[in-house]
Amino acid sequence: MPSKAADLWGRKLLPETFLPFAIDAGGNYFCIDINNGKIYYYTLDTWSDNLSLTDNQDKSTLFLCNSFNEFISELVCEDDLDDLYGL
Repeated sequence: MPSKAADLWGRKLLPETFLPFAIDAGGNYFCIDINNGKIYYYTLDTWSDNLSLTDNQDKSTLFLCNSFNEFISELVCEDDLDDLYGL
């Protein structure tokens, strides 16, 4: 993933303080902000040529939690989703 991150940083598609540590099936990233340790979900499929770089990055960023430990502690096994959400 280091070369992928460098490519995204180089093309300004990912904020330089975001370090991706996981990717979902849709090609979007789970990132840790190296300045504050907070975890974000960063989407690339919402990018628009009609928006500025800053607006695109803001639109693509979803805050998840305050730390990597908190992120890990909130993970749920896929098999447990039915019980958790009453499905």
